Amino acid sequence: MPVNFQRSSGEQGLEYLTCRALPVPHGFSLRHGGISQGPWASLNLGSSAGDDPQCVANNKARWAAAFNLKEAPYTLHQVHGAIVQRVQPDEALEPGTRHGDALVNASGSRAIGVYTADCVPILLASGDGKVVGAVHAGWRGTVAGVAAAAIAEMQQEGVLPEHVVAAMGPAIGACCFAVGSEVVAAFAALPWFRPEIVIQDAGGPRIDLYAAIRLQLLAAGLHTHHIYTSDMCTVCHPVDCYSWRRDRGQTGRHLAMIQRRYS
Repeated sequence: MPVNFQRSSGEQGLEYLTCRALPVPHGFSLRHGGISQGPWASLNLGSSAGDDPQCVANNKARWAAAFNLKEAPYTLHQVHGAIVQRVQPDEALEPGTRHGDALVNASGSRAIGVYTADCVPILLASGDGKVVGAVHAGWRGTVAGVAAAAIAEMQQEGVLPEHVVAAMGPAIGACCFAVGSEVVAAFAALPWFRPEIVIQDAGGPRIDLYAAIRLQLLAAGLHTHHIYTSDMCTVCHPVDCYSWRRDRGQTGRHLAMIQRRYS
């Protein structure tokens, strides 16, 4: 595991990753420490994955307790696009009631998060930790520019891109993300495209989503030494990670959560 990431644990065997460079409470969930069974074992945090709702509710309560959260992180109904939503100080909506793939919080105390099971979870924070973001970036969202859109939204709050720290959690790696020619063409048409995004071998092309998002963040103004990657492939780590592709859609969901500094 990269030196800037560490594995942390809570009660009842709950485990998650954190990035030392992020200046605020946050975590990328792993699949340990919950009560779900079967393909969702054990810490499935996604309500739409087909799991027993009572198990999911219990898992979410365990996650919230691990971070001393008063309420569940605010999340969106994710649509694989580039819509960014803001969390308002008096946000009263239930999680999942708004559509989008990125959240920015600059004024409320509520934690925010995104769900993944191969897509890249990106957590963002300003240098002082008072503005944070959470991004769900699959290949469609990456092509649509969701990470850059989140940075632009943070800029609206006066945050300079060069002061933003970005951490990418477990996601499908270039080793396993085989794609068709139409996906390669979609990336090749982007202004920040570089050949290293596409790996060509006898089995066909593969996409390095981590590399693609890094290039997008650099194009958005981030410094290269402010971008961190866990390098944990969800497909290759079945003990620790859920993977939609590996498990053919019947699997749990991870939660990447971050909370701004508000005091």
